[in-house]
Amino acid sequence: MLTSADGIAWTTIAFNAGSPTDQFMSVAYGNGVYILTARDTLGPYANIYRSTTAANNSWTYSTSALSLGAMVNRVQFLNNKFFAFLAGNDMYSSTDGITWTNFTSSVVLTNPDNSTTPWNSSHQIFNGVWDGTKYHFYGSSAYYSGYGSTFTSTDGVNFRLLTKTAYIVPQESNYINGLWLVCGNEGVVSSSDGLTYKHPGGSFREMVKTANKYVAVGVVGQDAQVYNSTDFTNWTDHSPANQREFYTVAYDGTNVLAGGYTGVMRSTNDGDSWSTVYNNTNETFSAMAYGNGRFVAGGYDGNAGFIRYSTDAGTTWTTASTADNWYIKIKHINNVFFAFGNRNSDYESVIMYSTDGIT
Repeated sequence: MLTSADGIAWTTIAFNAGSPTDQFMSVAYGNGVYILTARDTLGPYANIYRSTTAANNSWTYSTSALSLGAMVNRVQFLNNKFFAFLAGNDMYSSTDGITWTNFTSSVVLTNPDNSTTPWNSSHQIFNGVWDGTKYHFYGSSAYYSGYGSTFTSTDGVNFRLLTKTAYIVPQESNYINGLWLVCGNEGVVSSSDGLTYKHPGGSFREMVKTANKYVAVGVVGQDAQVYNSTDFTNWTDHSPANQREFYTVAYDGTNVLAGGYTGVMRSTNDGDSWSTVYNNTNETFSAMAYGNGRFVAGGYDGNAGFIRYSTDAGTTWTTASTADNWYIKIKHINNVFFAFGNRNSDYESVIMYSTDGIT
């Protein structure tokens, strides 16, 4: 571990305790104490180092403060006490860094549907912040099938799982100038109210032009992104909450359909608002176009590729082809549908065409 008084010149700290096989994981400071967590690469320990000065050879060492065999996601000092969040679901707290209390079994979780459950292995915290009145813990929950889960608490024991608004694997978090910020594998999400989190920008796959607006769809992490614009310069975010990836979009003159993971959503007001018209958790719609009075889409059902068509604005779909391809793009050009993609068997490029979208 290194230390610096100015952030420019750094010196190595000498340790008079611990194991040379320890791998340092996280560090925190509070109540006049430095706490450093480590994982022994040769043994089943989550180890705690403690010092009041962080000076050379000033550290004490414990191998028994936390669960045997656990890995520490993060140690943090929040609201006058230390928290240790472990991989799995265990959580510890301490005021002095010497005595640690496992409070996992005391936690009561209120879900978004207001049901309550004990804290268990279905949930995990990576890190968190204290905003002056409330804890905000970031991690994962089986309630939402994984990452992007935010838990709030006023007392550190009674937790509430917020409605999921952004997918992110939370590697770091902070509360700065009235903003809640979470950094992770998918970039950054932020919130101005501690309830709704958004990615600052988008990654777009396709765009259509309606009579009044441009509508672009895409994905950041696992979250669907939808933006629209009247001038192609100023864009407004209309991403539907809790919607997985969008890969494709098409327009029939009245309806905008966006397809992606688990199905299709529809907008009748140029992308300002969206409703689900077709849902199947095993299916992904990856390409779509409109022509000859029907939407034609390509996708994958978990076993094989498909091409389907819909004549009722995406509510029902009829299979036109079961050729096992992954479709990247479908275009309607000069009264002919072209489907571009790859064969799933050997990944060779493939182009399919149809004059009616059916045969």
